[in-house]
Amino acid sequence: MRIDTNYNSTNLVGVNPAKKQENQCFSEVMRKKIDNTDTYEKQQEDTFKLPCSEEVMQAYDKTLKDTGIDPFPMNRISTALVIHVEQGKEQLSSDFLGNTVESAKAMVKKILERIYNPISPPAHPEFVAKERVFYEKFLDNLNAL
Repeated sequence: MRIDTNYNSTNLVGVNPAKKQENQCFSEVMRKKIDNTDTYEKQQEDTFKLPCSEEVMQAYDKTLKDTGIDPFPMNRISTALVIHVEQGKEQLSSDFLGNTVESAKAMVKKILERIYNPISPPAHPEFVAKERVFYEKFLDNLNAL
């Protein structure tokens, strides 16, 4: 059996015709998925924007750019999240750094303290090492303000 670009899957058992992309071959559907993925990745760049002072936001953006490290990846529990939950919050809210440079410095120092002195061994030491690099650079950038 040969499947080519004109393959029609509507007659197969288990295929939902409502989900079928009308008049599109597999490669066209995949190209659209890739285009949607690219759009999604571009949107992810701006996913976690902090409602904080412009100075703190600039330091945060500079740190992201300088390190290339995402301190809040979807597949890891960040140290910031752990501290935030310990403070009685259910999840990491976007105001965890506070509204001032000083409050951001205090939170970053608290995060670094936990990274340097963990309560238990980290499940993902390679991620914790990246967090350390990110927050050390972020603190440097905040101190430079």
